[in-house]
Amino acid sequence: MPKSFPALTGLMVLSVLIFVYGDQPLAPVGVKTSLSANTVPLDGEVVFSIELSWNGVLDDVRIDKVAEPVTENLVLRGRGSANRVIGDSLGGNRAFKRFDFYFKPQATGRARIKPVNIMYVYRGRPHTVFSDAAFFEISPPVEKSREVFMPGSVLLWGLLLLFMAAVFFVTIRFFLVRRGQKPSVEQRLDIGEKYHRLLQTTIHPSNGQERENRADMLKLLDSYLMEKTGQTLEGAQTREAMLAGIPGDEKVKERVFKMLREMKNSEEDGGLPAQRMYAELDAFFKAAQHNVS
Repeated sequence: MPKSFPALTGLMVLSVLIFVYGDQPLAPVGVKTSLSANTVPLDGEVVFSIELSWNGVLDDVRIDKVAEPVTENLVLRGRGSANRVIGDSLGGNRAFKRFDFYFKPQATGRARIKPVNIMYVYRGRPHTVFSDAAFFEISPPVEKSREVFMPGSVLLWGLLLLFMAAVFFVTIRFFLVRRGQKPSVEQRLDIGEKYHRLLQTTIHPSNGQERENRADMLKLLDSYLMEKTGQTLEGAQTREAMLAGIPGDEKVKERVFKMLREMKNSEEDGGLPAQRMYAELDAFFKAAQHNVS
């Protein structure tokens, strides 16, 4: 047998492997998990974070919704997400997307967060990555320290507070009488104006990130409905049912109902345009706001 035969055979096998697998992109997404603390008091809170990263820009990878982690001895209180892109020394970019889950401990002892599977699409191909499991200890509640006053110091503090209150009252009264005005109660922003400002300051529909903008606006609407009704979106309590149960301009509410229906029907076609959704929520929150004196 010629000496070159094994080398020739290896070259042929390598060529076949390149032909079969050479055009398939490697899974590009790295996953990193972290906890805000390794020991959490029973009356505290722990943040479990999953950070995904890849070379390129945010739009290179489409990530499906990350499901709530399965836990032991914990209850979910809230969740959030954030995006960022940084440049490297070679002139390229690295994109990061972080998902944060806020958990409340249930009892002292050991807590566990099971691995989460995250599905995403890269160059038209689906991939799946898994986060690491997390374990930490739940300690007894932290007792708040109380300041100890000696009997003599209690009287001293009382006299000092009384003196400061008298000076404050005389000063305010002097300026009010001088200007001929009566004290007024500071007006507070109601929930409608609060979420209207959040929409205007946190959502930018012209940045081209349609999927992320729609998801963030739905979270904003859900937060408004839960804060307005004092209920949570779970079980049979749907977004539409909570919306129907709050008072407001029926015409504006009907437009939001229509928008939610169109979102469900247009998911296969790429989803409702973020600019359209922004305009409907802007009108909804604007109609819901009023001043409370």
